[in-house]
Amino acid sequence: MQAQPEATIPLPRPTILIAGTVVLLALVAVLALRPTPRNDLRRADDLFAAGHFYAARAAYATLADRWPTFAPAWLRLGIVATLRNEPISAEHAFAAALRANPQPADTNLIRLYQGQLAARVGQTAQARQYWGQIDTNSALVPAQQLLNAELLLNQGDYAEAEASYRRALASRALPGRGRVLASTRLALLRAASDPTAASALLAAIPPTTATSHSELLDPLLPPANPSATEISAALAAPADQRPQLLGQLYLGARLYALAEAQFASVGPENPNALAAAAYAAYTRWSAGDRAEGLRRLQALAEQYPNEPRARALLALALLNNNDDAAARRELEAVRTLAPNAPDTHLAWGQWYVAQHDYVAAAEAYRLALRDAPAEQRGNYALALAQFYVATGFRLCENGRDAANTATTLLPSAPQAWAALAAARLSCGDASGTRAAANQALQLSPSEAEASYYLGRALAALGERDLARQAFIQAADSAPASGWRTRAEQQIAALGL
Repeated sequence: MQAQPEATIPLPRPTILIAGTVVLLALVAVLALRPTPRNDLRRADDLFAAGHFYAARAAYATLADRWPTFAPAWLRLGIVATLRNEPISAEHAFAAALRANPQPADTNLIRLYQGQLAARVGQTAQARQYWGQIDTNSALVPAQQLLNAELLLNQGDYAEAEASYRRALASRALPGRGRVLASTRLALLRAASDPTAASALLAAIPPTTATSHSELLDPLLPPANPSATEISAALAAPADQRPQLLGQLYLGARLYALAEAQFASVGPENPNALAAAAYAAYTRWSAGDRAEGLRRLQALAEQYPNEPRARALLALALLNNNDDAAARRELEAVRTLAPNAPDTHLAWGQWYVAQHDYVAAAEAYRLALRDAPAEQRGNYALALAQFYVATGFRLCENGRDAANTATTLLPSAPQAWAALAAARLSCGDASGTRAAANQALQLSPSEAEASYYLGRALAALGERDLARQAFIQAADSAPASGWRTRAEQQIAALGL
């Protein structure tokens, strides 16, 4: 007789629902515990936003290694490499991000950074090609207009640069730092022709506010140089001094056409006329027209043989042209005209450094400090200290005292304390180095040089964990500088 199957007892509906709920909750729990890249990305982004680029880079690299098709990790690796001035690594990371099918907003950000990488090395057409791939409806368009304005400014196309700055400012999507930069640049361009409008632009600079992508975008923007404060000071100067001051600001910013125009606008009746003519000639030389600039400086030196500034600038140009003998002749003339002027001594110091005659150079820098007016002695003391640090010449014998003098005369200057830290480090005074570097960092927490010397001192004192932190701070404070490179070399060499 065939066995009958056992009767199935149907479960009540509530029991079925409860069982299904338990299974569903268990599945949700499993899915919740499954690792995803987003949480790690948020933690890495927090490091980046805090300026901890060294740690963020490591976190992004780990993320990209673990999730090789996760485009945001590669994008951020490219961003950090760009900020660290590692263009090859940046391009490799951006290419990997594009292969991983990024979101449209991230693709636009990649193109923005790629364009800036190209602009940095003078590949203008390539930069604009990248920027042209940004979606016209993207919130990054104002940032692209701002970076294009910077490119136009550096090319000397001031009218188009001004128009591009204005287009960028017209959008509310421009990040806060971008608005400050664009407003300051516009004020700088307007200062020569419309000081009132330039002052109004500076007065209306808004406080910085965060916008979408601003944390990833802000570090790409260059600092405003000259600053709003420097431009305001030049605009507030008496009318007869303003062209000379603005010209020097433009010259420092390498806006050569604007600088030369300002110097040329100084009339012959102005007490600064000869100085302005000399600076105009030197500006032409600096802009790349070396022959014409040199000809003008030589003509001024011949026409006004008793004008030391023209001869000093001529000597500087000749020295940069590696015509040391001619530079020396001009410096001899300057010394005859102004034998006790501190800048005369300083010019000779630079000439001796070029000849590697550090004994004579040190004496020239010392004389500059001796003959400097009381209110300027701190700057000349710092120049003397930095000479010793840069050359390493008699650093313990004389350089340490020079740096001590600089900190006494300039107690609020972090550069003076950094020079003292460097001198003490070279002289084997690790504790003194730590004290000087800490003082510099109290005055300026982002002083990369001081952080580097602090790391060296702490390593010498056996404080390895603190040394590593100091080196990382140096790297984060100036990621595109030599201090970052030196700090990371120390981390590797010391096994920190």
